[in-house]
Amino acid sequence: MKSRRNFLAALFACMTMGGNALAADGLSDKPIRIIVPFAAGANSDVVTRMIAQQVTDNGGPSFFIDNRPGGGGTVGAVAAKRAEPDGHTLFAANIATHAVLQSIQSLPYDPVKDFRPITELFYFPTYLIVPERLPVKSVSELIALAKAKPDGLSFGSQGIGSTPHLLGAMLQHEAGANLVHIPYAAGGGPMNIDLVAGRLDMVFSTYASMNPHRESGKVRFLAIASSKRSDVAPEVPTLAEAGYSGVELDNWFGRVAPAGTPDAVIDELNQLFVKAANDPAIVAKLKEQGITMATQSPAEFGALMAADAERVAKVVKATGIKLD
Repeated sequence: MKSRRNFLAALFACMTMGGNALAADGLSDKPIRIIVPFAAGANSDVVTRMIAQQVTDNGGPSFFIDNRPGGGGTVGAVAAKRAEPDGHTLFAANIATHAVLQSIQSLPYDPVKDFRPITELFYFPTYLIVPERLPVKSVSELIALAKAKPDGLSFGSQGIGSTPHLLGAMLQHEAGANLVHIPYAAGGGPMNIDLVAGRLDMVFSTYASMNPHRESGKVRFLAIASSKRSDVAPEVPTLAEAGYSGVELDNWFGRVAPAGTPDAVIDELNQLFVKAANDPAIVAKLKEQGITMATQSPAEFGALMAADAERVAKVVKATGIKLD
């Protein structure tokens, strides 16, 4: 993961230096608004508030959260794009708004030209999970079963273009197995319920959502769709270890600012958020939920967005995913 997250960083830094290199003014004393493209109470919203409070507790500025759900994140992104580029309106960017949606629909903003990256903050590793009733204990057994069944195996997701959908499409394409996508408009809750009940054959879901069912023996974690094993479930192999190195996509979240925000402000915000996100108490608390903290320079975050956008575009082209 480290090499992938860094491999475009130097190039991205060179591409984004122009126009702001001479700026010297930093943040003022007024509060900072963070536009969150999800409803209040969502997991990412809760973590966003936690990190913002830590910035304040560290002696930094105060924050207020402006929840703007809708359009898969586009409503909030457009609002942030139009804000004054002074560092006092930020956007809670995520893999959907800044790497996925541009490949499956026309967007009212440009993820690169309309924003400046500050830092990634955290990501939710995603696990390949099957119900207890499915007679498989490894990814190879799962793929063999999918190939043997005339109708294939079903996998659920929160909708077309969601991270679980893309991961399922990646696995189907790489393994050459028949996997049937079942989108859940109502979200991950009903999807996970159907998996536990045996009405789905597999899902890509999170540790926090499904570990209680794993501990009760109702589901099995076959693999993690990340570049390394998780600290909270180290016995679960990566999909690369299972023979599918191309099936990897972390559901990440970070901060970006409107285009035109001065370099000095971007650097100051980066330092504030990186320090807060690496506070030992926050790291420990989120680790219990299977959430991994991940911070870096603005250029490295820009490189991550570019790399995942390219990865998703290839999957969409290969599999014909469309947002109908």
